[in-house]
Amino acid sequence: MPFPPDQVFAAWISSNAVRPPAKRMQIEPVVGGRHRLFMVGASNEGIFAEIVKNRPLRHSWEWSRDGEVTEITVRFEPKGESTVATLLHAGFTSA
Repeated sequence: MPFPPDQVFAAWISSNAVRPPAKRMQIEPVVGGRHRLFMVGASNEGIFAEIVKNRPLRHSWEWSRDGEVTEITVRFEPKGESTVATLLHAGFTSA
């Protein structure tokens, strides 16, 4: 992304950084805080487990209350004047 890591991190935890197909987001950017992403006919939500600037960001993820709670870890690494965001989505128990 053509922005420095601190700006990408800030956008990632902002309710104002909504991009289609999402319609809106509600984010409480603190450990134990919830994040909710709303789309037409679907949603996801989770709880922040780790949220420290310049460190990997971790939160749970449940798609449309399907009962399968997984974990997302995002790393924000500088590359010149840009940022490489690496997302790992783990913990699946079903296909």
